[in-house]
Amino acid sequence: MRERLGLNLEQAQKLIMTPELRQAIVVLQLSTLELAEYVQQELQENPLLEVRDEEEVAAADDELVDDHEPFEIDWQEYFQDGSDLGYVSVPREERPEWNHQNLLTGTPTLQDHLLLQLKIAASTTRELEIGTFLIGNLDANGYLKISLKEAAACLKVSPAAVWRVLQ
Repeated sequence: MRERLGLNLEQAQKLIMTPELRQAIVVLQLSTLELAEYVQQELQENPLLEVRDEEEVAAADDELVDDHEPFEIDWQEYFQDGSDLGYVSVPREERPEWNHQNLLTGTPTLQDHLLLQLKIAASTTRELEIGTFLIGNLDANGYLKISLKEAAACLKVSPAAVWRVLQ
């Protein structure tokens, strides 16, 4: 057998019993009376610990609040201008009521899918109009129901322009 040197990455989960964890386990197991005795014992052993009444704590909190004026942000105003994100929000009064029916979606149809692709691929508004017209004239199987000449006549464009958009 040959011995080889190599690196292995191994992940292990271990629980290390720190003094804080041991103390927390002990404190959590104590009843209310035992906890009160434990606190009193710790207060006697450690001169840096002191007990403060609830009134003192409330008074100290009031002093902190009185010293500093509360800073409130008007979030409606802050988020009202969405121009940095690329959209402008509609004022709240003009928005339609939302309910669960507005959130339900169906599977996209062939026409929906093609319109989405057309919006991405069309470079001019005229191409978008021609493509929308052609997609609207597809049958249920996806075949174009009219000829290119008929489409060109309806849209008043050349058959070559219709052919370019169709491709």
